[in-house]
Amino acid sequence: MENKPLEKFGYVTPKNQFDKYELKKLTHAFSVETGDSIYKGQPVMINADGTISPYDGTSKTYIGVAATDNITPCYGATKQHAIEVTVYLRGFAIIFGYAGADGMSAGVVKPTSTVSADWFVSYVADTTGERFIALTDTATTGDLMEILVL
Repeated sequence: MENKPLEKFGYVTPKNQFDKYELKKLTHAFSVETGDSIYKGQPVMINADGTISPYDGTSKTYIGVAATDNITPCYGATKQHAIEVTVYLRGFAIIFGYAGADGMSAGVVKPTSTVSADWFVSYVADTTGERFIALTDTATTGDLMEILVL
């Protein structure tokens, strides 16, 4: 593919990792697993502790494509937060739900028929489904967690 400038003046716009994308695509910021490098345009997966890593091609926890990287981050780490990477998510919504068990890890979950008094659905770990991915880990039953709806 030949680079053809659209203007008679100025410089040719350099290529980016993204050719076309939805402007209002669902995005979310995640901390990166210690020791991992995430690059713009790289597919990523969620780990059990809620951090992200490069997608290994086999995990059911693929969540999307990195929009930023942790090599040249927009913001540095702070006392409260590690360097975060923004991800274009493959899902269409992030919802809140309650953990249906103690010590739930981030990863594939499924809803139960239990609904709390404040209308949050309870979720439990799942090994077969791929419709819901918990983005946060929880300590006890009833903790609120973020869930990506695919």
